[in-house]
Amino acid sequence: KKYIKEDAFIVFGDTLFDHKDIVMPTLDSLVEDGIIYVKEVKDPRRFGVVVVDNQNQVTQLLEKPQNPPSNLVGVGLYYIKHMEPLYEAIELLISKKQNNGELYLMDAFSMLLSNGTKFTTSKICSWLDCGTRESLLETNRTLLMQKSTLEGELNGSYIIEPVCIEKGASVVNSVVGPYVSIGKEAEIVDSRLENCIINPGAKVHKAILEDSIIGNNANVKLKSQKLDVGDDCQIGF
Repeated sequence: KKYIKEDAFIVFGDTLFDHKDIVMPTLDSLVEDGIIYVKEVKDPRRFGVVVVDNQNQVTQLLEKPQNPPSNLVGVGLYYIKHMEPLYEAIELLISKKQNNGELYLMDAFSMLLSNGTKFTTSKICSWLDCGTRESLLETNRTLLMQKSTLEGELNGSYIIEPVCIEKGASVVNSVVGPYVSIGKEAEIVDSRLENCIINPGAKVHKAILEDSIIGNNANVKLKSQKLDVGDDCQIGF
């Protein structure tokens, strides 16, 4: 609020998109008060659902409904012509202290909608979500298919591309890939990895992992598992 006084483009931090899909209007050309960028998905229940009329005007916004009236969801991109009303709506949400203190930006937009603010939508084609383990792994696969990178140290190992092995990572006597990302200073020894994300500093020894995410500086020594391991955890050592 201190820094943004006029129009703004809001981008969520856990979403990836193709900038070529984004239509950015000028202040004079936009009749409505803002744009909510959307995409149709198969299961909209874990997203903010957007309902529109036949003029593409937003009529309803619902945060993670169990029975969605639409498969059109917000992708975490918004263009707002005037920020002050949004600030006021957010402050009102904070004062209500609902949802155990968790705040949804979609609820603030819904409040604006109820007060007469007009939003239109703009559809995008390419959207990669990182909000769940499944979508994070899927996004990782998609990005790896665009570019495979081998910069780490490989000793006696077999690599099945696409993969990303960062500089400073070490892979010894292992089979890695396809669709594996290994962060810097990670250490893979006597292991088999497929469709995994191994974060920086993690150590994986004598493990067979698939569809797994290993946190920063975690240590894993297990066979044939699907794991989600948080930062600095130790399993099997």
